[in-house]
Amino acid sequence: METMLEKNIKIRKVCENDIQDRFKLGKQEQYVLMCGGEISANNRYPNIDYWIDWYETFNAKENAWIIEHNGTCIGEVRLDNISLLDKNARLAIGIYDEHK
Repeated sequence: METMLEKNIKIRKVCENDIQDRFKLGKQEQYVLMCGGEISANNRYPNIDYWIDWYETFNAKENAWIIEHNGTCIGEVRLDNISLLDKNARLAIGIYDEHK
């Protein structure tokens, strides 16, 4: 699935190029804090292996997509806690690039 939202923004499945985009961006403090984590200068820019694991985990998610701006991964959108019985889900949106 790939959906163009605007001229330079699209929603798509994760791809291997996203590993390098995430590596360059590192962890964004506001995003980490919003998700209940903690951040320090020591873990702001994890090594490439961290982002390879991120890619593999994200790729395994059926209801998760990347937000791309001008060909670069800047965030994610996903459905969490899907309940077919109740016919509802939680929509999560995260922007990794605090400058976008």
